[in-house]
Amino acid sequence: NNLFNAGQQKEASTLGLELVPAPLEAALLKRLVALCPILSKIRVSQMASATHTIPDRLTGTTVVYPGELGAITPSNMTFGQIILSAVKLAALTQISNEVEADGVISMVDTVLEDFAYQLALKTEQDIFLGDGTATYGSRTGLASALDANSIVVAGGATVGSIDLADLEAVMALNPFFAGQNNEWWMSMSTYAKVVVPVLAAQGGTPGTEVTAGWQPQLFGYPINICQTLPSADAATTNYIYFGDMSMSVFYGQRQGVELRVSDVAGDAFSTDSIYC
Repeated sequence: NNLFNAGQQKEASTLGLELVPAPLEAALLKRLVALCPILSKIRVSQMASATHTIPDRLTGTTVVYPGELGAITPSNMTFGQIILSAVKLAALTQISNEVEADGVISMVDTVLEDFAYQLALKTEQDIFLGDGTATYGSRTGLASALDANSIVVAGGATVGSIDLADLEAVMALNPFFAGQNNEWWMSMSTYAKVVVPVLAAQGGTPGTEVTAGWQPQLFGYPINICQTLPSADAATTNYIYFGDMSMSVFYGQRQGVELRVSDVAGDAFSTDSIYC
């Protein structure tokens, strides 16, 4: 036993542990968060079952002025429910042994990067654009969930017509709470068409800013660039979002991210099922 324990092994540092790669699932999840920054901004709930219910406070109690010996009018808080339903997202690809063995680049790493990108893209689309249909896995995103009173309609008919007054109106609609972390969300095209001209119009553009560019902020709040948000001119389209996403979006996580590799033929792997 002592002889074997002194041999090359993956459990011991300097004897082989350094040769064992980190789990691919962890690498995929890390890349997914990097490509989809909104995942670190929203409220993620761990789901213990296929559906998960979260209590939602709708209204609070009412403070009155009863006067001396006056009756105090009672009031109640009201609550609703936010129901999260688990939906599976999956991607599948086939790689020949020859491509992996003879390729100039690692196809496994390439596929891993693509899986992370596609998952990030689909997640952002669901969060911002989801309309509850099968196109978005029956998920409802901000574009469909926002109340009409939470939307500012710009005066012009194009993205570029959004001006300083429109941006100020968006901020005015957002209620402020202690500890709130408000941020802007828009595409790079919208940033270039709207924010850059607005900033340039405020007293001109110094040469240093032309060279180095502006910091991605507006009215002191960070700007997040999200390429899944619309950029082309279209009616009744939400181009810019402002607020604290941790107070606006609930995202349920049922099983996390899994990565599997199989060299066995058959449909059990491609359908993510088990034969008994």
